Amino acid sequence: MTWYTGYRQRTAYNLPPPAVKCPYYAANQAAVMELYQEARATGCKTLPLLSVDALAHRYHIPVSEAHVFQSVDDLVMHVRSSLGYPCVLKISSPSLLHKSDVGGVIVNIKDEVALLEAHVKLEELIAAHRLFDATIAVQKYIAPGVPLIVGPRVMRISATSCSLVAVASMPSS
Repeated sequence: MTWYTGYRQRTAYNLPPPAVKCPYYAANQAAVMELYQEARATGCKTLPLLSVDALAHRYHIPVSEAHVFQSVDDLVMHVRSSLGYPCVLKISSPSLLHKSDVGGVIVNIKDEVALLEAHVKLEELIAAHRLFDATIAVQKYIAPGVPLIVGPRVMRISATSCSLVAVASMPSS
């Protein structure tokens, strides 16, 4: 154990990691900051789902695009005509950080009957948890894999910093 303590105290091993500049940072900085400012203006502590998608696309991170509809009929028509099955329904709410904690994600919806049942279930969850600002989003279902969640990290190296949240699914081998 004393060897490890000495190893950790060497200055060569305690250097801060080099600053890595994202190639898309300068080009997208204003648009990204605008997304954050919009969220802050509405009192949100997290970015809404559609803003996260926009942020991921700006940094060329592939995500399954989310769509939010005001009516069930519009949702069904979109899935039937554009998105197709299987699909995923999820609750999108600024006051809910982890959708899966309340059962707010229903995956692998294979037909219209299952889509309508899933929508009713999510509406009930929204009412039960009093998520008055919630909407229901639909996304294309991506084959099962290993979920990869990338979270924000704020580094106080410069005056401005950008953090990124993205969710992807890596194929299992």
